[in-house]
Amino acid sequence: MLLRRSPALLSMGSMHRRRALRDVQPDEIILFSSRRHFLILLRAALPASALALALSALVSGLQVLGVLLAVPVLGAAGGVVVLWLTWLWADWRADLFVLTDRRVLWLERTPFLRETRWEAPLSGIQNVAGISRGPVWRLLGCADLVLDTASRGVQRLHGMTGAHEAASRVIEAQGYSARRTNRIRRFRIETNVEPEPSENSTPETPEMLVWRRHYWILLRSAFRPLALLTVALGVTTLLREPLLLAVMGGVAVLWIGWLVDDWRNDEMVSTADRIVQSRRSPLSLHEETWQASLEKVQDISYSIPSLLAQLLDFGTITVSTAGGGPELGLSGLPHPREISAELNRRLQLHRSCKERALMHEVEDTVRSVLHAHGLAEK
Repeated sequence: MLLRRSPALLSMGSMHRRRALRDVQPDEIILFSSRRHFLILLRAALPASALALALSALVSGLQVLGVLLAVPVLGAAGGVVVLWLTWLWADWRADLFVLTDRRVLWLERTPFLRETRWEAPLSGIQNVAGISRGPVWRLLGCADLVLDTASRGVQRLHGMTGAHEAASRVIEAQGYSARRTNRIRRFRIETNVEPEPSENSTPETPEMLVWRRHYWILLRSAFRPLALLTVALGVTTLLREPLLLAVMGGVAVLWIGWLVDDWRNDEMVSTADRIVQSRRSPLSLHEETWQASLEKVQDISYSIPSLLAQLLDFGTITVSTAGGGPELGLSGLPHPREISAELNRRLQLHRSCKERALMHEVEDTVRSVLHAHGLAEK
């Protein structure tokens, strides 16, 4: 069975496509893409549309009665309704589902407020379903896409276009990947020939990267000691007591130093084979370190929770592993989209190296079988 590429992604908005696919590998095949059904946009726009119709009727009635003073106010209200509808349309377009030959991706955005992206490898999807809510949804091709994943549990994507086709594509991609891997392994077992090592190029080894929380997190935590230092300066100016300034200023400086050290000790580290999260209090009074091997990582996601986080570009990175273990996560990291893309790139690189190693092993086995039967020169 040949996997079918999806032409639908070419019509997606370029900004949303780049955000969702910034870590897709060159040899990764995009099989299917979709967003929420147009029916979801219509239902969300019903209150704004009803308000627009009511304002139009009111303006017409006032003009008939010769009342013109309220028309500018109603015109301004109409402008608000137009902005409301525009925001709903942008919110509808911002959500994107993508299926590749290796994983599924989901990007969900509320313009100017929040953004979340998660993914799941095909091997981590337990089952998938498309569920239409009634005859209208079924007639219009609208359905919920339900994914039961190993790391995130059940994920329900509400009101998707082509949810039933997406579910079928996921199963097709899973079957193709599993059959390909099983054929390779079965061939090794049936031939019972040890492969001769081939001279392959050394795979890329990513360097260690360290990320710490955004400077805004440090500034926010330092607000109280800075306020104390400001009060000390004001009191000293009024009372002319330098000793008070020295005491309160010293306390504020030590407090700030403690906060800076505490901020520096919270970090997320990525190496060639694992992801490490470390939290350590100043003076090493308390220390926690979590590590996850890339072999066990199922999902790397990010979320940008607020308008301030959007403006300053910080958010939360979450790493989920198989088996329902504790998640690795650090909030307040700068540039969460770039960090998530880099971590996912390393994860995909690790998986690609395993696939290439398996293919090289098969090639070596084939050469060994041919040589054993005198069909090829050593």
